[in-house]
Amino acid sequence: MAWIESHQSLLRHRKTLRLAALLGISRHEAIGHLHALWWWALDNVGSDGSLAGVSDAEIAEAARSVPSPPIK
Repeated sequence: MAWIESHQSLLRHRKTLRLAALLGISRHEAIGHLHALWWWALDNVGSDGSLAGVSDAEIAEAARSVPSPPIK
């Protein structure tokens, strides 16, 4: 079984706060979306981390952030 490391600083990290603001959700929900994406990646991304061939829609669905926010 694979696992991911999750640090307590994730709750107040500036990138987490920015993600929550961009999605219009709480930081707690943002962390849930991040974990869902990371778990999906464990099963669906190659060992090199490449997302080649994976669409934006598939990534958004994996993180359950549908519709996906605009990429800036």
